[in-house]
Amino acid sequence: MQITIFGLGKMGMQIAKRLSTNGFEVLAWNRSSEPREEAAKAGIKTFAEVQEAVNANTSQPRRFWLMLFDKITGEFLETQLLPHLKPGDIVIDGGNSFYKESIKRSEMLSTKGIVFYDCGTS
Repeated sequence: MQITIFGLGKMGMQIAKRLSTNGFEVLAWNRSSEPREEAAKAGIKTFAEVQEAVNANTSQPRRFWLMLFDKITGEFLETQLLPHLKPGDIVIDGGNSFYKESIKRSEMLSTKGIVFYDCGTS
């Protein structure tokens, strides 16, 4: 099973590594290079560009897990990720967003045929 993780901070990195060691093909994006380098050493394919990370995910349905700070999740989702999503894609928000924001995101994505899960992880 393939999954793309956006955000390789402390929690995102550990989730990526755990999934990778348990049989998932993990693809990962992070804006800074150091976490990408660490993930690559663990056998995770990494990307510097959001579009490349999305396009590399060939699973059906495609699964995207956001492990970003709650303050940037909305903007990232709407401006960086959404333009590349397709109906049937699954987006998981693991960044502890405020539940009312998650409700809005779920409603907005559902109109485009995209499944949204709010899954705060800390």
